[in-house]
Amino acid sequence: MSGSAFDNRKKFFLWLENNKPEKIASDIRWSISVLNILLPKNGIISSQFFAINNSNEISDLIEKIKNDRGIRIHSRGRQAIALNALYAYKEYLESNFINEIPFSGDMEGGVQIVSFTNRRDYSYTLPICVKYFGDSYFVKNWSAAYVQTVKCFFDDYSNELKSLIGKNVGSGGRIDIADEHGKSVLIAPKEIAEGLYLETNYSASEIVRKIECLMDICRIDYSKVIIQYISKRHLQKLEPSVGDYTRRTTNRIDREFYTWLTKIEGLAVTTGKSYASGINNCDIFCREHSIGTGRIYGIKSLDEIKHNIDLLVGDAEFQVYNDIQHHRFTAALAKYKKYLESIEDSRVRQYLSGQYSEVGNDLIEINQDEQMRLGKTLELPRFEYGFKDDGVELYRFRVSYLKVNGIDCPLEDEQLLAAIKKMGFEFQGKIYLISDNEKRGIEQRIREFETQGVNIIYYESLYDLKADDYFESKIISPEMLKAIIKSLLPDFRYRGKYMALVQGRQTEFELVRNDIFRVWGEGILRTFNELSAELPLIPMDKIKVTLAQRPDFIWNSFETYAKVNSFKADENEIKNLVTYIDKECEEHGRISLDELPFDNLKAANSEFSDSAFIGCFCRFIEDRFDRNAKVLTRKGTSKDVYTAVIDFCRQQEKCTYDCLIQIAERIAGTIKQPEIIEAANAVMVRINRNDFIADSLIKFDVDRIDTALDHIVMADFMGMKEITTFSIFPFCGYSWNLFLLESYCRRFSKKYRYDTRRANSSNSGAVVAKSCTFNYHDIMVHAVARSGRNLSETEVLEYLAETGYIERKRYSDITLLINDAIELRERKE
Repeated sequence: MSGSAFDNRKKFFLWLENNKPEKIASDIRWSISVLNILLPKNGIISSQFFAINNSNEISDLIEKIKNDRGIRIHSRGRQAIALNALYAYKEYLESNFINEIPFSGDMEGGVQIVSFTNRRDYSYTLPICVKYFGDSYFVKNWSAAYVQTVKCFFDDYSNELKSLIGKNVGSGGRIDIADEHGKSVLIAPKEIAEGLYLETNYSASEIVRKIECLMDICRIDYSKVIIQYISKRHLQKLEPSVGDYTRRTTNRIDREFYTWLTKIEGLAVTTGKSYASGINNCDIFCREHSIGTGRIYGIKSLDEIKHNIDLLVGDAEFQVYNDIQHHRFTAALAKYKKYLESIEDSRVRQYLSGQYSEVGNDLIEINQDEQMRLGKTLELPRFEYGFKDDGVELYRFRVSYLKVNGIDCPLEDEQLLAAIKKMGFEFQGKIYLISDNEKRGIEQRIREFETQGVNIIYYESLYDLKADDYFESKIISPEMLKAIIKSLLPDFRYRGKYMALVQGRQTEFELVRNDIFRVWGEGILRTFNELSAELPLIPMDKIKVTLAQRPDFIWNSFETYAKVNSFKADENEIKNLVTYIDKECEEHGRISLDELPFDNLKAANSEFSDSAFIGCFCRFIEDRFDRNAKVLTRKGTSKDVYTAVIDFCRQQEKCTYDCLIQIAERIAGTIKQPEIIEAANAVMVRINRNDFIADSLIKFDVDRIDTALDHIVMADFMGMKEITTFSIFPFCGYSWNLFLLESYCRRFSKKYRYDTRRANSSNSGAVVAKSCTFNYHDIMVHAVARSGRNLSETEVLEYLAETGYIERKRYSDITLLINDAIELRERKE
């Protein structure tokens, strides 16, 4: 990746972090990473994605993906996410508001630069950019500026910052930097590196002084760190903040509620503050999760407030949030309801309606012609996928309004924002122009599904059914569709990825099972594809998992399941078979299922495969007998393979792998090689492919062997097959080979361990330093990244197999591994 493209990528990901919710930002990063591979591969773009700096080129890409030209994304949901990612990147490219603010030395006009030599008061200021040795990072507040600056310091001065763990920076007694164990003492910890946290609960002026102290400690030249900021008063003059009115309203209620708690209810000051801030949190949660009408504060109707509180308390995600906060929110909400009820009705309505009198009265005066002009402006491509609730967007709206209508918009900012909100639907900080017809259509479809007896709807599957129509209607994602449905039909039960259309507390699997039963019909067998075609609102993987995990179904053959209650069993015949099994177990301790006389029972269940037949039969006898593969034993007398192999090996000085396989087959009827290998290696030493010996028959000089490994394993780990010579290893009584090395690293080495995806007899795995904390996937990522190989799937799999990290040229997470290796190489560059 070129320097400019890499720089652009870093800035875009930072912009995402500051401008998008965590879940949306994560989806966008994933989608952009995929596009960064697919677009050049398919010849859609000639260079890397992040080399694109022109928003018009992104618009062309959006049209190509929408029209399936050159690159096909088969899942409509994924296509929507890809488009959303491109729209976000386009928004990032067009976000040049900061660069357009004129620089000025006047505190009241334009961008200022923080001084680390002269003391200033930075109250009522807003940081906009941190520059570190020429690299720019846009930030949204002083806390973010502090965290970003210290992250930059850590990249170059990690030792100096680590030396400050548990200490205060500058003056004061509070700890400023803590590790994982000490972060609990911090009030507002933010992670600056893995396992390292920074206290951010400081004023703007204190943050500047903290940064100055850190620069002195790290001996960083003051000129290398530039923090640009702007006076909030100037920002308001330049482009009025549309959030101020809401904040004033909230602050007013917040103060009155706090006063009531402390003066009337007699609560302690700290408790009053905790409850008042808790209601603020609840209000934000309502807005971000579209609970009821989306607010707790600032609503005219007392009944509406209570209704929103009831919906909030019943929301599953809020319940988890509340549990984490030790039920502080529900306690605060109970007090808030009491507070509202303590005020006379007339006063409540006067009090609450007074908050909106300025906006509400003016809204009545907005005539139909003005609403049409507003609507025409909102339909412009600039706003069709969301009007952002901030001062910059209002400024752009006014410019666009003038171009479209030929006149200036006559409304004040507060009136204009209220009108836009009334016309649209608010989702994740943006307002979308969703038509009433579309909302009615969504509500009608959900009601129709309810009438049909549908139990569960997955939002992404619902979105995929009409993705083109939804996207055309400005519903940009399954998450947005969920928010709209939740606002229209709040009485249903909503979860992260699905909604339940039936009453009760059924689990996700129970709901899916009920829908499978609903469409199954009279037949005994159904395939995945058949069920998926009749259950378009449930993803295929959920159908598969439910069939595999629920006892109501049993695997019959490839992608085909049987319904267990279709199995026909004569009571007398089952009784006779139980008697027969009991007799055999009495005489021989066990019996194979192959030896049972199933003739009549099989004839009555001819559609069941042998596997499904045995599975159904064993459910009739599971209270009396244990089954291990094809072997039945009396309840409580069976022994698992792992335990049996270990017990056998402990009694031997030498044994062979073939012998252990026979033991496993006798105990379980099947052979699971990894289980046998793990058990044998737990108590014996493997000296070659087929032979194991007791620990007493071998003598390892651990210090000398570990020293030999120090010369071979140069970077924390090495693939087993990369070790090709044992000439510097001290003699241990047997010839060194990879099997013997594996046994040594498993149990004897002080400095190294053996790791692998699964135990095997193919010398697959890695020798890993015990100080290395990577999991096996991360080990392979680092191995591939440093190998210098081309990062194509074929070449990566070939490298991993050659060096012994994997047994065969197959790995289910190969795409993730390659993407991680690409990112690791880019970071190192």
